[in-house]
Amino acid sequence: MEPERSSLASTRRRAAPKTLDTDLIQRFLDDLRDGAAVTGLEAVAAALQQGHARLLLVRDGYAKMGRCCAACGRLSVNHGSCPWCFRATESVLDLVAELADRAAAAGVTVFRVAADARFDAAGPIGVCLTSPAARHAAAIPEARALRGLFALKRASSRPRFA
Repeated sequence: MEPERSSLASTRRRAAPKTLDTDLIQRFLDDLRDGAAVTGLEAVAAALQQGHARLLLVRDGYAKMGRCCAACGRLSVNHGSCPWCFRATESVLDLVAELADRAAAAGVTVFRVAADARFDAAGPIGVCLTSPAARHAAAIPEARALRGLFALKRASSRPRFA
């Protein structure tokens, strides 16, 4: 009788992580459908760096080269100059690992997905946002929009003479 109990207990211990994996992935997919999650390396990098992330899911073994700004430390996928401060960027061998490390340091839960067809269909990386409204804020500013913003700031700070 005892061997059956220990066998049953070990089966439950093995099943518990699989259930947790399935629940997290399902919660992520629900959030993605509701607009409270984003996928794609560029969107995930922006959300993490702007502090809008609460859960990061990464396909196990996923790696991609990227760029890092030497001045402000922001990460991006392929910008030769930083979209935030316009300074030159340097190569990063594994952007995904760097994002995961920074997310963990910021208190974001990082979860590695071993194999799940539903998650793979959504993309190899995704993040659940702190709120659905953060989806619009979690975007990398375009150089044109930033130039316009700075032009407005410069124009409003100059005194007008008639």
